[in-house]
Amino acid sequence: MKKILTLLIALTTLSPNAHAIKILFFGDSHSVATVGPFGIRMNNLLRSIPNAEVTTHARCGSILSWWYSGKSTTCGYFDQSPQGEPLPPIPTPGGSWAVNAPTPKIIPLIEEIKPDLIVIEMGGNYQHANNPNALIKSELGKFITDLENFKKTFQTNTQCVWIGLPSRRLPEDPIEAKKFQAMIDSLVLSIQQTVEASCEFIDSTKLTVFPTHGGKDGVHYSFKEGIPVANAWAEKAFIKIQNHLLK
Repeated sequence: MKKILTLLIALTTLSPNAHAIKILFFGDSHSVATVGPFGIRMNNLLRSIPNAEVTTHARCGSILSWWYSGKSTTCGYFDQSPQGEPLPPIPTPGGSWAVNAPTPKIIPLIEEIKPDLIVIEMGGNYQHANNPNALIKSELGKFITDLENFKKTFQTNTQCVWIGLPSRRLPEDPIEAKKFQAMIDSLVLSIQQTVEASCEFIDSTKLTVFPTHGGKDGVHYSFKEGIPVANAWAEKAFIKIQNHLLK
């Protein structure tokens, strides 16, 4: 937290006439900032930056192809404008939280916002693919190419930070646990190798340890023991983001 306060103090020294820092933050269920503690904390940290204009989008279950096709989530979403207002589609009044919504198309969104910084949290949902490493290289590779083309076309120096999947609970059987961990390690490496030419990669498995107790699905951190871990994850990732904010 001291490092975060130091960053925010440094940013307040920027000229009040400096242009707004445009930030686009998007991700999967961990970033749904109504129920995902990581997303809630990261969204608040980004919005606490002086002169920041933050646009946030998150879709539960998403992989990057959803952000091209517009595929709808059926398990939760979050959208927020730089002014802090919810963006369409608006959740139904009185509902606990909304679950169904199409996924914004990411390249038109980037071209509209022209962000100075893109923060992406994504990766865990690739474990469900038949050939996850090949899919990662295909989908993320396309995004990196499109991002570089955007930067050339609009002559921008858009910074990018990719926050990878966090730790999750392993199977109880030692052999199955070892196999599952190997699969996770392979996903992390594939994401890193694909995005690192254009985005700083943050290995979230090194920033998190999934709690032994609580959390029935073994994946999400929205429970008593998981919330502090997710908050610390967001804070540690935000410290790494600070270098891009000060460029």
